[in-house]
Parts: sequence; structure tokens; C-alpha cells
Amino acid sequence: MTESLTIDQLRTHLLYEMDQVDEIKLFYTLKKMKIKKIGDLNTYKACIVLSEANLPITSNSVAWLLGLNTAQALTRLHRLGDHFFLILDKQKEEKELNKYEWKLHPYFKSIFYGDRR
Repeated sequence: MTESLTIDQLRTHLLYEMDQVDEIKLFYTLKKMKIKKIGDLNTYKACIVLSEANLPITSNSVAWLLGLNTAQALTRLHRLGDHFFLILDKQKEEKELNKYEWKLHPYFKSIFYGDRR
């Protein structure tokens, strides 16, 4: 039986899950990927948590979760795409509000999760 969550409860749960992401493992995974300017890990962690919850990684979802405006979130997502942390998935239909969605890059997933995924 699934329990219904309010939007605030969902955000609180996702923020809790972000705190559970192993920052040391994430940092060294990014170093192994040769990312030089890592900066704040919160955007990385937000993308991981959204992906694990099977929620879309979009500028709107990241902005909502991190308390940013959508332009800031979009800039961060494009930067993570440049670092091969994310891939832009353009296969959404035109009629959808968020027709572009980001996915975790398979290279990142192979290092971070290992054989688990």
C-alpha cells in the first residue's frame, strides 16, 4: 500500500535523502571523472536523489528542490552536462511542459554505483 505525500512532505523527504548521499564517495567519483571545478555538491546530490526516486531531472524540479530560480537551475544543469555527469534527453513529446529532461550519465553511474545498476 502506498502512502500519499503532500508536495512539502515530498520535498522534505527528498532533502533528507540528499543528506544521505555519501559526499566522500560522490567527491571521489567526480575526481575520478577528472572534473576539476566540483563546487557545491548539492546540485549533484539533488540529481542523484531525483533519479533514484524516478522523478524527472528538469530545471523546474531542481529549482524547486534547491530553492533556486529556474534560470539558476538550468545553468547548473548545463554545467553538469558539460562535465558528463548528466545527459540531456530530448525524446519528450513537444506537447509536454518539460520536453527536455536530464538523465544521469552512464559513465557516472558506472563509477558511482558500480555493478549495482
